[in-house]
Amino acid sequence: MDQTTYTRIDTDGRCAEFITWDPAGRYPVELKWLPVPAALVPFVGSQYRAEDEQILPPSLDSLRDQVKALATERRWQVETGGITLADGTRILTATDDQARIDTALSNMERYAIKSVDFKSAGGFVTLSYEQLKAIGAAVVAHVQGCFSAEMKHHAAIDALTDVLTIASYDCSAGWPGQAEPASAEPAA
Repeated sequence: MDQTTYTRIDTDGRCAEFITWDPAGRYPVELKWLPVPAALVPFVGSQYRAEDEQILPPSLDSLRDQVKALATERRWQVETGGITLADGTRILTATDDQARIDTALSNMERYAIKSVDFKSAGGFVTLSYEQLKAIGAAVVAHVQGCFSAEMKHHAAIDALTDVLTIASYDCSAGWPGQAEPASAEPAA
């Protein structure tokens, strides 16, 4: 069901209140209500204003910053959401997981440890240095891919010049690891 959001415009032209029902006939006529374009609903707040019967952000840059924040949040979700190796092993990629892989690799190299027990998202496996290094490389590639995708989204958002086009920008596409597994040597 399509639900329109309306905003009451105060005497300074600012968005002062938001409702999701048609205000027609429910409020005194001197109160001005305008529909909020659907693309702006996730962003609109009291800092937005009405001008020529249109709802506008404080500036295009402020709206761009709001949309970029969505791209950054999406990057964090994808970055820390894990990867699936070619053999189907699921590897967690949160910051702590990344640090554990780095620490294990450093310790294996420093102390000539031949193998380590490692916990993947699916359970425990024993890995050689080369296997863990391949997993680490896949995680690094995934994380780097996430930051590269976020950078591309930010650049694309910066290039937009229209309020509704900026507000309608799709931050959900173009992220690594969503459709195909990351490549790495199979975990033993």
